[in-house]
Amino acid sequence: MRERRSRRKHYLAAMLAIGAVYAGFFVEAVPLVVAVLPFVAALCMRWRMLRGLIVAPYFLAIALMAGWGLIQMGYAPWLVIMGGLVAAGLCSAMVGSFGVTISLLVLAIIPFFPGHPLLATGFFIADSTIWSLALVIAGCGAIEGFRSKRRYSNSFAVAMILAGVLGLAMQSFTSGSQSGRELASSESWEEVATNASIMSTKRGKMMAVITQLQDGETYITGENILASQDHLEIQMLCRVLPSRNATVYLGIQEAGTGRAQVRILRPDSDCRDLPLAYAAQVGIPGITGNPWPFLPAVIHQDDMRPHTQWLSCIEGFSLASWLRVSVARPANVIIIANDYWTEPLPIAGLRRKISADMGRLLGVRVFHADSGHNILRLAEGAVN
Repeated sequence: MRERRSRRKHYLAAMLAIGAVYAGFFVEAVPLVVAVLPFVAALCMRWRMLRGLIVAPYFLAIALMAGWGLIQMGYAPWLVIMGGLVAAGLCSAMVGSFGVTISLLVLAIIPFFPGHPLLATGFFIADSTIWSLALVIAGCGAIEGFRSKRRYSNSFAVAMILAGVLGLAMQSFTSGSQSGRELASSESWEEVATNASIMSTKRGKMMAVITQLQDGETYITGENILASQDHLEIQMLCRVLPSRNATVYLGIQEAGTGRAQVRILRPDSDCRDLPLAYAAQVGIPGITGNPWPFLPAVIHQDDMRPHTQWLSCIEGFSLASWLRVSVARPANVIIIANDYWTEPLPIAGLRRKISADMGRLLGVRVFHADSGHNILRLAEGAVN
């Protein structure tokens, strides 16, 4: 009888977790934090198997989205499915065996891990710093430490409380003047829809951008509109810019590494040597990057947008990349993305949920340029 009740509890917990993850990830009107509720429940559970079971849908959903994209790119489905199941199983087992706190810390140091649960922190905390995440982790550690009967766990809980106090002190210390950020508050970007029907070819992608150009305006395209070796298409855009007196920040994929870049095309640009505005530090291992981050690119001061940080498609899902943003303390964050390989899954909508929460947490404004859907235009009245 007791075993039957236990099974019912397991089934109920699993079904509730599946519902929460599905709603939080895929239903536009539901906040991202709903998908993280299984981790909150796991904090209060002593039984390891149940902890692992209740967070498994979260990791399986991430594996599903990433795996679908890899299959779309041509990778063997059986290999992708097996890899996704193994990865989700290992992450779930880690939560079950070592608890939520240790798992959050381990996942935080994997730069390419997409969808870290702490990315939903901005739902509760606004206009803060990186130290807020330390407070959340310390709180999780305290709960898990006092929940356990073991002495060392209680000592761990006390250590987490002290870490939380230190984090709170550091947050107060680092929340100084934001006058530099306020100077950039007038800069805003508008989303301009592009004609997706003509973007199946490289020439079509350029035409979709060219048809939107207006005199004297500045634009940002999505990620990897072209590759660095697509000289003819780049020249095609270059020939148009002088007559429009327009500037375009063009998403380009670097040959060889697959690294996402943003190159600047000005009316007087030499298209054989376009200045670099941004280069992604985190990519998808083996596709657009390595398991470890790229070294920061050298960017000339004149080619930097003031008080602005950039993120690529995968970086928008990476906690490590958002931590880098937090350290820089910009006013604006621009995310360039290219989600054709995960359609019809609503990956772009999920990224916007994450960026809305992280933007609220860090007190920054976030703008999106999605390849095949829109480009960004510098709003009228903003400084070019």
